[in-house]
Amino acid sequence: WITTNFITLTTAAIIFSTLLAVVVYIMSFAQGALLAHGGNSGVAVYDFWMGRELNPRIAGMDVKEFCELYPGMIGWGLLNLAFAYQQYKQLGYVTNAMLLVNVFQLWYIADGLYNEKAILTTMDITTDGFGFMLSFGDLAWVPFTFCTQARYLADYPRQLSTAALLA
Repeated sequence: WITTNFITLTTAAIIFSTLLAVVVYIMSFAQGALLAHGGNSGVAVYDFWMGRELNPRIAGMDVKEFCELYPGMIGWGLLNLAFAYQQYKQLGYVTNAMLLVNVFQLWYIADGLYNEKAILTTMDITTDGFGFMLSFGDLAWVPFTFCTQARYLADYPRQLSTAALLA
């Protein structure tokens, strides 16, 4: 279902990330909001893009910290696995190229989730506001573009030679 509805899911992610950016932009005008230096220029389009509020919260949840790691990274991993499953359904097996893409990318994702405290030291968290750039990047760009290799291999399967595997 995921692979056959890829465009629909991508579109939904773009719409949701845009709406979230609008909501946090509007919320940033509330009294007492801690504004990011870079997103408080007074130029509405720029501020919307960069994000006015440093750490917007909805129902007590830090939206930026949550979006920075969880939905995009986990979504990317799920999409990769869905494309591997699509390849399995088509071929009856998963190629070694698809296995490598999934193993290395899932390793990266797992490392990010395991070391999630390190995200608190990144520029995205400490300095940047949460605007369209981060909302779109975290919720749409990361999962739906970072899975490109797995998506390609699902449609155009490749089996790597032993020499390529050892390289």
